[in-house]
Amino acid sequence: MSLNYNIATISNFEDRCYNKLDDGQYELTDATNVLIFATMIVDMGTITAKNAEKFYTRYRMICAAQGRDCSVTLQDVRDHAGLSTNVTDRTDAFFAKKAGLSLRDRIEREVAQEAEQAEGGAK
Repeated sequence: MSLNYNIATISNFEDRCYNKLDDGQYELTDATNVLIFATMIVDMGTITAKNAEKFYTRYRMICAAQGRDCSVTLQDVRDHAGLSTNVTDRTDAFFAKKAGLSLRDRIEREVAQEAEQAEGGAK
């Protein structure tokens, strides 16, 4: 299934969501791109003023679980209130399980690497 999105309901979306290129064309800003795809990762199809902190919390949880830096800020999320996608909203329990499994997978990979290094160093 394709990811469909609507940014037209974001306040001042023309300036907030687009960068003008040297050739006169426009492209989505990095923050807008990240947030569109983050809706799939955080299992929330829309960003509103009311759920921005929850959205950002889930985003930060996944970044931490995967051991990577977050590329958007809470202000970026707030600035994109009105963004909507065709992503299905999931419960907090569903998301917590997903984030926990992601963290477990990362730690298991790290432990396997440590074990491999220890075995290589003991020879």
